[in-house]
Amino acid sequence: MQFPAILLLLALLAGAALCVVLIAADPKRFFAQFSLYDWHPRQYQASLSNFLQVLHDAGLPVWPRRLNAITATFFRLRVRRIIRRRPGLRRSGFLHDHLNLAALLKILKPFIDDQILASQTQMIAGRIPTMADTSDRDRLSNFLERAQCVRIAFQKQLTPVDRQIQDHLNTIHFLAMLQRFHAIFKEHGYSLLPQLDDLLRWETMEGSELVQELPELVVPTAAPAWTGLVAQVPDSAL
Repeated sequence: MQFPAILLLLALLAGAALCVVLIAADPKRFFAQFSLYDWHPRQYQASLSNFLQVLHDAGLPVWPRRLNAITATFFRLRVRRIIRRRPGLRRSGFLHDHLNLAALLKILKPFIDDQILASQTQMIAGRIPTMADTSDRDRLSNFLERAQCVRIAFQKQLTPVDRQIQDHLNTIHFLAMLQRFHAIFKEHGYSLLPQLDDLLRWETMEGSELVQELPELVVPTAAPAWTGLVAQVPDSAL
């Protein structure tokens, strides 16, 4: 009688452990603990270069390959051992900001994609008047029209709260902030967002060269992960 009871107990414990693991591995639950308003970009930027150098010297990735509570815990444990002797990195506070940024890049991806497309259309609009009446100019003009339609379609999806988030991102110049971080990442052999490399390269390209670099146009879709961010937005911040 005791052996079946032990098996039953072990099965219950295994089931409970599996539930805990599945919950911890859920990225949506992980993202919900982070917020744009619980992030300190100035302090983060001040320590970022030293932190990335430490990671590079240790041969560690800049973030876990998959973001969830389990991978983030192991990442913290590995990194804390390395930065233990570097008090300037603020240790746990800096690591929280670092993981917060990784979560924001996922949560805010539709907004970021829209801002990048806006920058691309501004560059193209500046090149078209300087070009001769050629097929390249026609292609850029066509792309510009389609890009504007994509941006309008994206705006139509946004809820009032989404628009408040978008306005806040514009107010703090979020894309410019990411570009500064990206430059620091690149100095240490990492990359924040590959699209930011494209933007930098576009700044020095002629219209005829941009024709070869035009991205595929896709309307960014509102993601359920936004809910975790919005839930933590204080009214005073909007």
